[in-house]
Amino acid sequence: MTTTQDRYEWGKKEIEQRVNHPKFHMFFAVHEIEAWLFSQPEIFPDYIPKKLFEGLPKPEEIDFDSPPAKRLEQTHKALIEQQVISHSYRKISHGLGLFKSLDPERACEACPYLRRMLDILLRVSKDAGL
Repeated sequence: MTTTQDRYEWGKKEIEQRVNHPKFHMFFAVHEIEAWLFSQPEIFPDYIPKKLFEGLPKPEEIDFDSPPAKRLEQTHKALIEQQVISHSYRKISHGLGLFKSLDPERACEACPYLRRMLDILLRVSKDAGL
């Protein structure tokens, strides 16, 4: 199991089999939520070097050894050492601000697992009459 799809499908199947309920759907944020943020590099503050995003595959396909959150943590650490900034990357405080600027449609275009999750949630909601 080396590809994102292999890992995703294995985990989804494994957990759904363990729960064993027809209304249960397992979803994963591939590479955590930062992958969705990587779909739109322009939402990041100017102090984040744009080279961080260059040459990357689709955000959900980024290397498992250096996923988006880890890349952001390493970038912040380097910027602290260079005295460009004085704070490390914090998922909650930084992520909240970035998510306010995120265009969900563009994130779905770049992140097929996010699109799949939202499509299923919308279908289930409609089926429930919500």
